[in-house]
Amino acid sequence: MAGTSASRYFCPMHSDVRAAGPGKCSKCGMDLVPEGTRFALLQHMLGNRTHLIVMAAFMVALMAAAMMMLR
Repeated sequence: MAGTSASRYFCPMHSDVRAAGPGKCSKCGMDLVPEGTRFALLQHMLGNRTHLIVMAAFMVALMAAAMMMLR
């Protein structure tokens, strides 16, 4: 069953656009990606403690900057 998910491709912006192999989206022209990769980067980042610390620090800095702009 794992082989069938790797052989199906979809558009990240238009989930209704699917193909049996790699190619371009017929609606927006983006590259089609293999199914199962939608959240691969997020899963990778959440699996590493350093990435979590960097993401949290970035979010705190972004919120602090936004609050300073609102003053």
